[in-house]
Amino acid sequence: METKNEKKVSIMKEQIIKTAVECMKKEGLKFSLDMLAEKMKISKKTIYKYFPCKEILAREIYQAYYDGLDKRSAELLASQHLSEEEKSKELLSVYFESVRMNRDDIFNKFNLNDLIRGYASQRQNGIWAAISPQLGKSLNAKETASLRVILDGAFEKMLQGKSGGEEVFSLLGRLI
Repeated sequence: METKNEKKVSIMKEQIIKTAVECMKKEGLKFSLDMLAEKMKISKKTIYKYFPCKEILAREIYQAYYDGLDKRSAELLASQHLSEEEKSKELLSVYFESVRMNRDDIFNKFNLNDLIRGYASQRQNGIWAAISPQLGKSLNAKETASLRVILDGAFEKMLQGKSGGEEVFSLLGRLI
């Protein structure tokens, strides 16, 4: 059974991770531990008390982030209330979010190691495996792989600011 102190530690860790995920979603590359500490009204030292190194913190952030995407994709796949086009558009959005967190610029900025990069790639691949049957219903395996290449390229352009997100999602949702 968890002691009172262990429960407090567990709750604080969860709050740090939840807030970090929210900040990363909102701020992207602007995210920093200073920003996280300020948002939580705690010191960076307090963050490091619960997460002694950035790799442990990063792993927990990525796990929570991708767990949320997995949950969202499962909900969408099970939904009976969305049209096929709406479902595809929402699933594309989930996949885009998985791509957004698995980028060299993030790993380089935060000096994250290859284990974190590998973990993010593994989770992104898992999301693709879950949603690709819905997105590529009428496609064979080779065509589905090509679809992923096309999506990854389109999403990369969006992340670079070279194309608008809503237009891309709308068009892809209709095409798929």
